[in-house]
Amino acid sequence: MSQFEVITITLSFVLGLSMSHLLWAAAAAVRARRHLRLRWLPFLWAACIFFVHVQYWFAAFAIDAVIDQWTWSWYLQMLALGVLLFASGALVLPSESQQRSGDLLDDFQENGRLGLIPLAAYHLLWVPTAYRMDQATFEAGNYANLALAVFAVIGLTAKRVSVQWASAAAFGLVVVWASVFVWTGGSL
Repeated sequence: MSQFEVITITLSFVLGLSMSHLLWAAAAAVRARRHLRLRWLPFLWAACIFFVHVQYWFAAFAIDAVIDQWTWSWYLQMLALGVLLFASGALVLPSESQQRSGDLLDDFQENGRLGLIPLAAYHLLWVPTAYRMDQATFEAGNYANLALAVFAVIGLTAKRVSVQWASAAAFGLVVVWASVFVWTGGSL
């Protein structure tokens, strides 16, 4: 086994738990639709966070292709990114153990928006990670990460739902654009 394969075991556990929570929480919310008024804003943020999880794997493979030797500092930096994604995925939708009644938007306003804090931190942490990789192709990626962090903070702090919607939609569009045209160069 290569060093990268060993390292991805831990990353797989962290991301797998988060992705399964996102999927399970979304399914549980839909199942509780008689008692829980469903709203699209929390689901949109959950979909964006899920997409970022998938994109993280492409980034991990890109880093493995660039660095010669996996060190503890690289491992801890990648693990920190994974843990931030876990926290984001775990917070955005209510868990199965929480009571499923009322309005999903109310839960998002009270608790789910907290998942946008680690999401913003995740994208901010990618800026020094990209510089550490010392690749000029990540310059546009840094601007994209900064924009994504700003959209997450706007989604967190905005009082009006229409502004929260706009920030979630902008986040989704920028993360898809950056994933296809900037970070991966259009290829998988």
